[in-house]
Amino acid sequence: GTVYRATQLNLERPVAMKIMRSDILSNPVAIERFKREALAIARLKHPRIVAIYDYGVASEVGAYIVMEHLEGKALNAEVKERRTIPIDQAIRWMRQVCSAVAVAHAAGVIHRDLKPHNIFLEATQDGPFVKVLDFGLAKLQRATDEGIGSLTKSGTLVGSPPYMSPEQCEDLPLDAQSDIYSLGCVFYEMVAGRPPLVGSSPIDTLVKHMNEQPRPASEVNPEVPAALDAILLKALSKHKKDRYESAAEFGQVLGSVEVGVDPDR
Repeated sequence: GTVYRATQLNLERPVAMKIMRSDILSNPVAIERFKREALAIARLKHPRIVAIYDYGVASEVGAYIVMEHLEGKALNAEVKERRTIPIDQAIRWMRQVCSAVAVAHAAGVIHRDLKPHNIFLEATQDGPFVKVLDFGLAKLQRATDEGIGSLTKSGTLVGSPPYMSPEQCEDLPLDAQSDIYSLGCVFYEMVAGRPPLVGSSPIDTLVKHMNEQPRPASEVNPEVPAALDAILLKALSKHKKDRYESAAEFGQVLGSVEVGVDPDR
């Protein structure tokens, strides 16, 4: 879809309006996936998750989602501009992301596409305020709407290869641990300036995630402390059982590297 800046006339406020491309409006699965994004966001109440105001299908517009309008930039733009994020700031931002993802998991929502493009740094007077965006590939583990749970088809990979867990690369069932792997990929890129595993093609990248161990981040950026190397390698474990049990635990462990980091500051 395409996101537009719009004005909600009755409340006279700016909003972000995501509209599905007209060429896929005839695809019922695509429409249902679009609806699922609206449902996924609407059920989540957290200041660090983008708020949804409305969803619908109109003949003159198509399928649309109306969300809060954010000023700022995505994390991938920040990394591209700065090459690496200072360690203390990277920890603070990732802990904020973990707090939002933990709430999503508690509500039965698996994001499945966590990457720097979907983490937004909202510009505020007190500095960047982190928000998690784009639940278009989200999986509702406890969906109440009939048919939503069947949208994930075997043989159809969804996600972004540089941030996909080994089980996601193999089109296996996903749970919270898959999102934790993706969070590890995002944090690695924040401190190292590039994702942990990148191949010569999307397929090559998937193969690397399934079979190769990433280099310690400190070998790419000497400023990364050894403690973070260990934390990242655990988050990026090939087997789910070897990763952190929850996004909350991942955030807590990151917090132990820098005392006094508050995920809600």
